[in-house]
Amino acid sequence: MNRIVFTGSFVRKSEPVWSKMSYGLNFWSKGQMEALYLSRDGYLGAVGAFVTQFNHVDGIARSIPVDGDS
Repeated sequence: MNRIVFTGSFVRKSEPVWSKMSYGLNFWSKGQMEALYLSRDGYLGAVGAFVTQFNHVDGIARSIPVDGDS
């Protein structure tokens, strides 16, 4: 993983927050990771909730398989 996406109005509306987060991420990863900030993320929480509803077994949230994992 070389990119982390940050969302939310607190981050989006506060230049000092995303500036410090970007600096910290760059520093601690020694320049290997990049911070990305979405400018239009108003429905992201709703999309996550929608996707999660299809991923419950016996009332327990399961992680979504990635790259063929099960």
